[in-house]
Amino acid sequence: MKKLAAQVKQILAIRYISIPVLAAAGIALGAFVFFNVYPCKPQIGIIDIPFTVINDDSAYIITSYLDYARDNDDIKAVVIRLNSPGGGASASEKLYLATRSVRDKKPVVIVMTDIVASGGYMMSMGAATPTPKARPWSAAWA
Repeated sequence: MKKLAAQVKQILAIRYISIPVLAAAGIALGAFVFFNVYPCKPQIGIIDIPFTVINDDSAYIITSYLDYARDNDDIKAVVIRLNSPGGGASASEKLYLATRSVRDKKPVVIVMTDIVASGGYMMSMGAATPTPKARPWSAAWA
């Protein structure tokens, strides 16, 4: 009986050590394969511009997003979800030119969601493909 108890203790001791060691080795091997063996897939940048009146401050922030998407080589295309009633002329032109500079380097698609008018519509003309979502109010229909 004592011999059986000693064997059970020995088996349990091996399991308590071997299971965590094998689990850690599996995690390490999986991380190595995930980060080193398989190359990363091309990414699509998504810039969401919620209901925003385009002014100099918002144009600065949106331009920084566009610059990041243009300069990052992992991003192969950019989708911009736009919802804007418009805004200032100079800020809208700045966004148009920024969108146009991204378009020169990679494909840009603008999805016009609810209301896109004035400066928002001007920004969308800088994209390769301005696409109205189902029933948006855009300046093109006015």
